[in-house]
Amino acid sequence: MLRLALHVAVALLTCLTGVSAASLWERAGSGRSPEVAVVVKQEVHPAPDLAADMAEQEIRELLRQYDMAQTRHDASFFKRVEADDFVLRLSSGVTMTRAEDIAAMMASSTDVTYTSDDVRVQFYGGAAIVTGRMTAAYAGSKSSYSPQWRWIDLFVKRDGRWQIISTTQVD
Repeated sequence: MLRLALHVAVALLTCLTGVSAASLWERAGSGRSPEVAVVVKQEVHPAPDLAADMAEQEIRELLRQYDMAQTRHDASFFKRVEADDFVLRLSSGVTMTRAEDIAAMMASSTDVTYTSDDVRVQFYGGAAIVTGRMTAAYAGSKSSYSPQWRWIDLFVKRDGRWQIISTTQVD
């Protein structure tokens, strides 16, 4: 029992010494010049990841082109951007391959303009999860019918370019 009490006393003394030393260190450091404080602040907050920023801009540009290609029914764009193993999952439960997706687009109405917004990009190594909302505006319609749906895309970087391997319609 005496041995346990001795260990507790030593541990308590060590803890109090550490707290006191840290407090003294903090007070002594408050007299630093402003230049030193700025350097310390810069080290604590690293610069943004420029590669990730560039990759995000590439993906956002690809999505801008995607909207235009879907509006124009540009099958060659989708053959290039959607991976060979691409899968589209609609909110109705229907699943389509790239070929089926392109065929459905080619058979759809040509008086629709597609736009994406509320786009968010998250990177995980060489992959990106991209979420957004698409609006289909019908130009020839007398009503203001513009359906919207949310989507989740999974992008991967293959052979130096981003490709979509999966799109899931959420709404």
